[in-house]
Amino acid sequence: MKIEMWANESYKERYGQIPLMQSFRGTQSSAYPPADLDILDATIKGVIAQGHG
Repeated sequence: MKIEMWANESYKERYGQIPLMQSFRGTQSSAYPPADLDILDATIKGVIAQGHG
């Protein structure tokens, strides 16, 4: 959940709004366009580097 929140903040900085939500396996999750997967990659790498898990 934290990764999604941090990635949403990065997306919001880029576009001024959070990504659209999409239903996935009975829960709502942020849906990132393929062109913006760099946001998720950078967020995951940042979390790993900081030792959060």
